[in-house]
Amino acid sequence: MFTEEYNSQRSHIILREYGRNLQKMVQHLLTIEDVDKRNQQAKIVVEMMRQLSPNPNNQDQIQKIWDDLQIMCDFKLDIESPFPKAEPELLGKKPKRMEYNTNRLKKKHYGRNVDLMIEQICKIEDENEKYEATLFLAKMMKSFYNTWNKEVLDDEIILNDLRELSSFRLNLDTHQVKNENLLSSQKTRRGPSSYPTSSENLSFSSHRSSGLSSGNNNRRDNNRRDNNNMSSRDGRSSNNNAGNKDHGGRRRRM
Repeated sequence: MFTEEYNSQRSHIILREYGRNLQKMVQHLLTIEDVDKRNQQAKIVVEMMRQLSPNPNNQDQIQKIWDDLQIMCDFKLDIESPFPKAEPELLGKKPKRMEYNTNRLKKKHYGRNVDLMIEQICKIEDENEKYEATLFLAKMMKSFYNTWNKEVLDDEIILNDLRELSSFRLNLDTHQVKNENLLSSQKTRRGPSSYPTSSENLSFSSHRSSGLSSGNNNRRDNNRRDNNNMSSRDGRSSNNNAGNKDHGGRRRRM
């Protein structure tokens, strides 16, 4: 006789994301005495658990499934696992406390990476390479500054901030930067050799205009010929009709 089973009479679900039926299958593994059969059945259960997981192909997720299998068996299941067997002490272990960032930034709108880049640039011994790296960093700082301030930016502000952040170890000539516009972010234009000369422009325009005019003239001539042909056809048809009427009248008179 079938008897109803109430939730109050059932055992506690250890991991709710897998459900009660899967927990029964896991507990059934403890009753299998044959080692080979138990390992085979355990792999089937793990595959079913993998299908229920949100990231089935993640390697870390697969290791978590094998650990969950041990947790659902209360760490009493003796099987061959591709990962180290989970220990009961891991359940009560608390995660490490996250440490707050203690780095104090002088200019927060530039970020921590700018400070790290300054330290690396100061270690460069080659003067030319150091100058190019400093100029590149100044351009980057200008782009970061424009992200937070949309007003017209003077290059002297960027250079002063660069001196302050580097403790006056990195320095660029303000007059040279402004006169040569070294911090400009405009794209490079094509050289003068790539543009056509004035004579080439004139020859191209004249050739194009002559081609257009000749094409227009040809179209006009073709239209005139078509009109003349149409008029000549209309004249022939009218003469033929008039001749047929005269012959008909003569025949009637005879």
